[in-house]
Amino acid sequence: MRILHFSDVHLWPPHLPLALMLPHMREKRFVGWLNLLLSRQRLFNTATHKVRKLATWMQGQDIDLSICTGDYTALGTSAELHYARNVIDPLTKTPLGFVTLPGNHDLYCHDCIDERRFERYFGEFLHSDILPDRTQKTPWPILKLPSDDVAIIAINSARPTDSFLNSNGYVSTDELEALDQLLRHDSIQSRFTVIALHYAPRLASGKPDSRRHGLDNADALLELCQVIKKGMMIFGHVHHRYRVDIPKLNIPLFNSGSLTHRRHESFWLYDIEGKALKRATPGLWNGTEYALGSIS
Repeated sequence: MRILHFSDVHLWPPHLPLALMLPHMREKRFVGWLNLLLSRQRLFNTATHKVRKLATWMQGQDIDLSICTGDYTALGTSAELHYARNVIDPLTKTPLGFVTLPGNHDLYCHDCIDERRFERYFGEFLHSDILPDRTQKTPWPILKLPSDDVAIIAINSARPTDSFLNSNGYVSTDELEALDQLLRHDSIQSRFTVIALHYAPRLASGKPDSRRHGLDNADALLELCQVIKKGMMIFGHVHHRYRVDIPKLNIPLFNSGSLTHRRHESFWLYDIEGKALKRATPGLWNGTEYALGSIS
């Protein structure tokens, strides 16, 4: 099975007008909008072009399944989510499906949750495959079983924060309990298990991210994942690609970085054979198109 993993595309409609922003304006979003105009848009002003280039590159690569680990938008407005859903549509057409989850920018303010905006535009991808004897209090995590040998578990680690200075995440207690039950299920333990989330539980150094930017309960998540014998954990949020191995965990951690961040463009291509990861190959932007780098 060949899996494409990308993240943090940060798309918005061309010349996003203030008129589209006003119905969603909050203090945090207003500051974020100013930051977008004055700084951030220079880093992502070719994001749409690069997503379309990735779709072109995918042709002929024999990709079976694609995964995006969130941050489709900058400010989590309906206009952005609608635009992003249309732009990434070609990337969702892989034979075994498309797996996704929200990033912190997609749940930027509490109105995103109140109006269930992410579900409105990406809801078709947020259904779990059926597993006997599985019960849980929350729709997350989402379980996908694309083959007899592979299980993909998508975790929602993003949440709105009130302060522009904070972009930290958290996995709810109910979701951790559901994840624990899944990981101990016989049908999951016998498969190569992919844990997908937005936040980086560890940086490239092996250390936790900062309190304002990281996953608050990363240690609790990693402790639960110690039962995984074969698999990997994949995420984004930090905009540079890396792989890291940490003590007491049998599985490697892969951060895809940002697909579209100027001078940091990247993704991962994973080749899984049977119940083992045979290759993890980085994707690079050479200035005009995407290409593959050296195998990790």
